[in-house]
Amino acid sequence: MTHAWNYILHEFFLFSFGKKVSTSHLNYEEVDQMQKDLRDKIVELKKTGLGYKAIAKELFLTPSAVRHVCISKYNDPDKFGTCKSCGIRIKHTPGKKKRQFCSDKCRMKWWNSHQEEVKRNAFYTFICPCCNSEFVAYGNNKRIYCSISCFTKYKTKRGKEQ
Repeated sequence: MTHAWNYILHEFFLFSFGKKVSTSHLNYEEVDQMQKDLRDKIVELKKTGLGYKAIAKELFLTPSAVRHVCISKYNDPDKFGTCKSCGIRIKHTPGKKKRQFCSDKCRMKWWNSHQEEVKRNAFYTFICPCCNSEFVAYGNNKRIYCSISCFTKYKTKRGKEQ
């Protein structure tokens, strides 16, 4: 719950549709439902073309509370998203690619648990100059030897020849 909503709901009065309603007798679910109804009403009025001040006047709220609801995570998926791993809210930067993860830790955790979804296209086939066997390397198109042991054998063999 945001600071503006805490102020509106937990100061024991909710200004809803012109009536002063005491919330002290309500349980959390009822207050939460009233909050959702008020948020939906604000969004509905905003979609009709009313400005923040007009909505605030109609619902007996402050313009800043209306503005907060209108630009919050609930209404604008272009500005906010959720982390694929932990589900936390992420703010998107306008003009840039949308973020999928909140941190490197979440990104690596998610990809390690969803390895079947990784499109692995960088497979390269080579022939080892030491043992003449064919091997496949992933992600390195400049690899020469199939293993470290072939690398050391080939380098020591060449060192003795010189």
